[in-house]
Amino acid sequence: MEIRKVGVHASFPGKKLFNIKQHAPEWLPTERFNNIVKHVPNEHKAFFMFLYLHLRRPGDAIALHKKDYDKSLDAFIIHRGISEGELIESTKTGAVHVVPCHSEFKPYLEQMLKQNPFSPFLFTCEESLQEGKRYTKKYTCDNGTLHVTKPVSL
Repeated sequence: MEIRKVGVHASFPGKKLFNIKQHAPEWLPTERFNNIVKHVPNEHKAFFMFLYLHLRRPGDAIALHKKDYDKSLDAFIIHRGISEGELIESTKTGAVHVVPCHSEFKPYLEQMLKQNPFSPFLFTCEESLQEGKRYTKKYTCDNGTLHVTKPVSL
């Protein structure tokens, strides 16, 4: 599987002034990811698979609507995000991204498009208190390790 970055990243104007260096992303090896994802509850696997296979930010996935999948292109049109817990009509960089649907994600997508007809969101969680039962970003840091906790209302 070829790994590549998708999308456009905005540049910070004060990079040189503050001696900020761009670091190459460190990718999680496939074997390690597979060992981790097998412990993720089934109802949340699609979310993690989307992030891993499409190289997107959690906020991009959380804000994704079912209608953002264009069947004729077989791609996701990512044009909204989450900022400070609120749904916004723009991605973090302000760019619109057309992201082809990865073949390994198709079984998850087909299931998700059929479920939860009450919600426009692609990724939903029954425990969520948000409109449409959408996911929220809730992270905790313990000894420098980032953990994604059960999706809850912020």
